[in-house]
Amino acid sequence: MIVERRYSDEFLPLDQVPRDLAAVMKLMAPVMRYAASTYPKEAFADQTLGIHLGRVVLFWQRHLPSWGNATEGERFLWVHDIDEIEDKQDITAPEIAANPPLGVDKKTKGLAIAQKYLSPENCLLYQRWNKAGEFWRAESDNASDTMALAVKLIDIVDSDVVFHERIAEYCNQFGVESLDPGIAGALRYAFLQFPILEQRVQLIDSQRRSWFENILRLDRQYITDYWTPVSASRIPEIIREELSKWSKK
Repeated sequence: MIVERRYSDEFLPLDQVPRDLAAVMKLMAPVMRYAASTYPKEAFADQTLGIHLGRVVLFWQRHLPSWGNATEGERFLWVHDIDEIEDKQDITAPEIAANPPLGVDKKTKGLAIAQKYLSPENCLLYQRWNKAGEFWRAESDNASDTMALAVKLIDIVDSDVVFHERIAEYCNQFGVESLDPGIAGALRYAFLQFPILEQRVQLIDSQRRSWFENILRLDRQYITDYWTPVSASRIPEIIREELSKWSKK
């Protein structure tokens, strides 16, 4: 490890899942995360969907906004990746950004899968989650559902942080030359989306906006902290360039 305590190592055990979701969680939990062919398998060998879900729920509990509904937020997060239950694979945001039809297919299949496995109430949460995703991708300016926007942002941040945590460790151990060149887009993705997220936050109710701004600051700080201890010669050029831009802001 390059830091004393890894963000990715803290998560709730699956016995914390609401009883009515226990059966479906057994199907979701083993799905592997970060399984793209260009990602080093060694870096993400322990990253399953079950761990991801337990981690984002814990993040929500630790950063619960004063206006947030704790139980509803947890349910959002437990069910949001239900679409992966049948494909048995995680399609990452950088992959979708590089190949938009993947996102359309995921969304189309996802609702049918949610209706198949979830209660009507939980299915509604899944639909609200998708609407929140549209907001953060700048496909919609509807910022009224701040609960859904909040938990969706936590999911975005978690994916960014774990990806950079593990890739920084991998580069520190094996060197940048061991990375697949095809990972370049994913390396830059978090930096490219960050200013978009900052702009989107400005559309959120001013009385609740500070919470979102603080979560984005955490995202940026985590990523910076994971790359800082790595020798410059072992940091991909893309990362060096983007971190340099951040340091000048």
